[in-house]
Amino acid sequence: MNYISSWKELTAGDLVKTLMKEGVVAPSERHPVFVDQNLPVKEFLVKKGEKVEHGSPLFEYETFDLDAQIALLDSEITRLEAEKKSIETFVSDLEKTKSSLGRERSYVKPVYGEDDESNTVSETIANVESARQSREQTAEGRRIDQSIAEKELDLEKVDSEIEMYEEQRDAVENGRSGLTVLSAYDGIVEDISFELNNPVITIVSEDLFVEGRLSESEVADVEEGMRVDVHSDLFKGKLTGEVATVDELPAEKPALERASLYPFTAVFGAEDADLYSGYHVQTDIVLDEALDVPVVRSESVLVSKKKSYLWVLNRKGMVEKRKVNLGLQVGNREEVKSGVELGEIFARHPKEVDRAGKFITPFKGSKHLLEQWEKDSFRKKLKSILVGVLQR
Repeated sequence: MNYISSWKELTAGDLVKTLMKEGVVAPSERHPVFVDQNLPVKEFLVKKGEKVEHGSPLFEYETFDLDAQIALLDSEITRLEAEKKSIETFVSDLEKTKSSLGRERSYVKPVYGEDDESNTVSETIANVESARQSREQTAEGRRIDQSIAEKELDLEKVDSEIEMYEEQRDAVENGRSGLTVLSAYDGIVEDISFELNNPVITIVSEDLFVEGRLSESEVADVEEGMRVDVHSDLFKGKLTGEVATVDELPAEKPALERASLYPFTAVFGAEDADLYSGYHVQTDIVLDEALDVPVVRSESVLVSKKKSYLWVLNRKGMVEKRKVNLGLQVGNREEVKSGVELGEIFARHPKEVDRAGKFITPFKGSKHLLEQWEKDSFRKKLKSILVGVLQR
């Protein structure tokens, strides 16, 4: 006869496996603005911390020679148009390279021998080589698409700068202003070099992200697109975002005397949070999760010969050994994927059970027992009877 002190109903719960890492809030982009060392600067037209938009005046050169100003602007426009043409040529070459990938694929002709076995081996080698070439071409195609996308962004920036200089040229020709450098970006002025050291102004974007470091054992577990919850004592609640990048190269040059750390970034919506660049935060990277699934504590699972079991109360009022398949484990809680259904009752402490069959469970009463008995449903009353009273 088994003496079972405690039972538990299998219920559903959420299991979330997270990796907690410290991070810091930083601007997602930094844009340098350079000064022409051959021209004296008359004055800066912005202050550190000031918000600027595309076309906002940043600083003005001190010159009254309109012809020289126009010549300088023309030289910048010419330089940018040459840069634009170079980028367009590069993009065109990439597109040609991509279109030729399929044509460059070599055909590996199997060499047929005198028997079926050698012919089969030859065909297998040919198929493997063909599959390898296909994978390499697919990967190369993705790399080319990424390069094209990056260059198209560069083209947009160059077009924006050309437009800015053309507007300045028109203004100078009309004699309405001196040679004023306008911002090509939206953002906040992070730094100004009054010593005129380049970059003379740095503009950072208002879009923020979180950056942190992963250890050598963690970097392989974190992937782009994983959910990230961001917490801090500096704001209420939490921000939810996702991993944007995971660097495959360490932040510093590898060395034997120190462990390598790999940078990662996470993007999130900061509309409802009063965030500032430089805030230190806690990030919870969700590595895996199982939501609304049957959950059992590890101490209730009997492990024998690499298999898992629960001692379950069956419909005959007997305790039986039930094999279960377990899934995600977080701490001492585990997902039950199959073997036991929600609502079934199992023994909390499997070591109390010696064999399948009858059992004894202590009956625990209270002064409110009769009142609770009247309130309980028939199903719950039946469970109570099976577990605590009618064992035979």
